[in-house]
Amino acid sequence: MKTYNAGDKLCACTLQHKCGEGGCGEVWLAENAVGGKVALKIIHGKYSERELEGLRNYKDCDHQNLLKIRHIEINDDGVFCTMDAADDLNNGAGEYKPDTLANRLNKYGHLDGKEIGKMLDELLAALEELHKHGLVHRDIKPDNILWVNGRVTLSDAGLIATTGKHTLVGTPGFVSPRLLESGGVAETSDDFYALSKVVYCALTGLAPAEYPTIPPEMTISLDPVISKATRVGCSQKVKSSAEFKKLITGKMESVPPQKKAEPPKFTIVEVKKSSAPWIVAFCILALILGAMVFWLIKPEYSHSREQKKTQEEFGNTVVPEYKFPDWKSEFETDRRERAKEYFNRFGLLTGSYFQELLTREMFDEKSIEPEIKRLKALHWADGTGHIWSDFETTLFYLHLHGTPDGAKVRERQQYWRSQPGTPREITSRMLFEDPVMQMVAVNMVLERLCRHVLTKQEFGGQNKADIEKLIGLQEDFTNPDMGKLRYMSRKQAETLIKN
Repeated sequence: MKTYNAGDKLCACTLQHKCGEGGCGEVWLAENAVGGKVALKIIHGKYSERELEGLRNYKDCDHQNLLKIRHIEINDDGVFCTMDAADDLNNGAGEYKPDTLANRLNKYGHLDGKEIGKMLDELLAALEELHKHGLVHRDIKPDNILWVNGRVTLSDAGLIATTGKHTLVGTPGFVSPRLLESGGVAETSDDFYALSKVVYCALTGLAPAEYPTIPPEMTISLDPVISKATRVGCSQKVKSSAEFKKLITGKMESVPPQKKAEPPKFTIVEVKKSSAPWIVAFCILALILGAMVFWLIKPEYSHSREQKKTQEEFGNTVVPEYKFPDWKSEFETDRRERAKEYFNRFGLLTGSYFQELLTREMFDEKSIEPEIKRLKALHWADGTGHIWSDFETTLFYLHLHGTPDGAKVRERQQYWRSQPGTPREITSRMLFEDPVMQMVAVNMVLERLCRHVLTKQEFGGQNKADIEKLIGLQEDFTNPDMGKLRYMSRKQAETLIKN
């Protein structure tokens, strides 16, 4: 695979700064022949055909909130596209940083309801244009939401496909359960599920895998309409932009100004001088005597009235006994489902990792210390050592949470080696029934992700979210009492939000 560097010439442009890189390719800020700034996307050869299919599907879509593709070139090394460049989040102060939702969340933590409402309005308009052409985006996530000339823009045409396309693609955490169950048959509702997860990330600053957790300190400041729209979009099939807009109508419509309360009107009574003075004196005396009588009898009257109200309205009320949730049972179910999600995503249930699961030693952060030190020495020389400090901090939690007892692991491995059945059958039973082997599998996925980070020399985004989530899941297995407390806290926060 060919490598590219700043200063290289491609598509009549000069590469200036690499904005991002993934398994399929990379994106650069570049300068075109007349000095304009553009984004140049390079798709490596093996992914070229899929990218071209997405671009063919996208070619007739024209909307101000969809990223414009300006030029496409194809050669033996891959596909090269020039597009409008995202605004600079740093506003020229230092290195260029694309103004994406992902970068905004990294910088500010989360957005407020007003910002999200405006962003949603423009994204829904972009999706309406795509869906009108019978297309689905299939990769809506914070990295693919840009601000271009101050306008929210949906980017990345690489996975755009016709509705009903039977291919399971997308970014974990934003892929809908319905899409997974259907084997990858895409519908417009899958885009709205992903959009709801994007809103959740923007509202809370958390990764999509944390849904529906709400940070305790945020429960008061959450926008209730946006929060409700997110929950509905993640739990129901929303099929159109118009339908999604209805979920946030209360947020988008302007509230009419309240009328100022008018001062009370008084009637002025004119007293004629011809009125007899004794009449006035009599009226005043009557008022004074009436007031005295009222204040003398008021306490007794008030008490008897309240007593009667209590007897009539509340005397027969029966307060139902409160039943506490079975947190232990719910936590164990939740832990099993979260583990199963990762086993499915990383292919552990196919039986292909059967031998590795039954022979592996448990992974901890000490086994990769030499590799981290080598990379730190390399990267500190060019001033980017903070990436590895962040990675080390995350791995520190792995050390704190610990790994299962080695003797117990070997005992369970020996047991499953003696069981009859095919590798796939035994693996399925082992990972659904045996907590120790579930722990081993989680640890195995965690090691693979950590070594991927070291190989690619990237730590952030989905990699970071997955590793942190897996470390938490491993602790739920090694220290279930602490995990149960965290689960209880999360469920109580959800109840608070719903109510």
